[in-house]
Amino acid sequence: MSRVKNKIRVRRGQALIEFALVLPLLLILLLFIVQYGIIYRTAISLTNLSREGARYAATSPGLDSDIVQRVQDSRPATLNSTDIMVKVTPDEGDTTRVRGSGAEITVTISYDMSKKLFLPATFLGAHIFATTYTTHSTFAVE
Repeated sequence: MSRVKNKIRVRRGQALIEFALVLPLLLILLLFIVQYGIIYRTAISLTNLSREGARYAATSPGLDSDIVQRVQDSRPATLNSTDIMVKVTPDEGDTTRVRGSGAEITVTISYDMSKKLFLPATFLGAHIFATTYTTHSTFAVE
């Protein structure tokens, strides 16, 4: 009878040690999944924001400051406006390219992703996460 109790105790201890060894790896994997989800959500928001800006620029061509303001006003609350850099191409001062009907207009958004990262961007010299995300959308001016 005592041998059976000893085997049960040994197995319980073995399971506890195995769990203690596997738990850190599972937590690290969970943190990577959460971090990737945050980055993916931010990337989708920025892509939609560039489309919104390009569509606005194509349908109501005006000053670059109006387009930038529209992008800033359309941004979700999860994005900090100071981290968003908006560039409109061709810019209003470019005399070689015209923003007339049928011309292409591009809105490029760059975002400093480093404030969204809670894990290091590099690990053992390998670049895991990008600290800057850039997206652009091109529409034809109507």
